Amino acid sequence: MCADAVREAVAPARGKPGRVAPDPAESVTLRALLDVLDHDRREAFVLTQLVGLSYAEAADVCGCPVGTIRSRVARARGDLVTAFGDGAFRSASG
Repeated sequence: MCADAVREAVAPARGKPGRVAPDPAESVTLRALLDVLDHDRREAFVLTQLVGLSYAEAADVCGCPVGTIRSRVARARGDLVTAFGDGAFRSASG
């Protein structure tokens, strides 16, 4: 799963030409995928890949070492790829 694609899916249209608001169904899918992650991994992933904080900034927010954030993000990516491939997120979205 590419973080840029996730950013595009959740970023609101900001009046930029050619940019459209995300499809609500994509937002539901994204939410269902993120719900598959445990709290610590989701927090690290959202802060770094969606909000755009650096790993150091995310570590400050979470109160843990930068290496822990890197590990959580890497594991979250793996979890998301697995959940997306397995379709496990569909059960969370109804």
